[in-house]
Amino acid sequence: AQAVGDLSLEDGKKKGKKKDGDVQILPGGKVKKKETAQVTISRKERNKRKYVTTISGLDLFGVKLGDASKAFAKKFSCGASVVKGQVDEIDVQG
Repeated sequence: AQAVGDLSLEDGKKKGKKKDGDVQILPGGKVKKKETAQVTISRKERNKRKYVTTISGLDLFGVKLGDASKAFAKKFSCGASVVKGQVDEIDVQG
């Protein structure tokens, strides 16, 4: 165990340091920042009075989409399916 007297507030702070994975330097000196992971929920109209809720971005957090769609279907008593595409997403119907 470390002595509490050896610790200082400056040890926990990282000044001016960025992780190598967060920033990418492109040719010409341009800097590209890594996208932040976020979950997007949107509602799309299917017919006049029917809608489909689309949930995307869960896979970036390590969630298995198949298990999540089953949980949504049981919780909300509706149909839920995984849609494979450029971005994998879950469609919740009803």
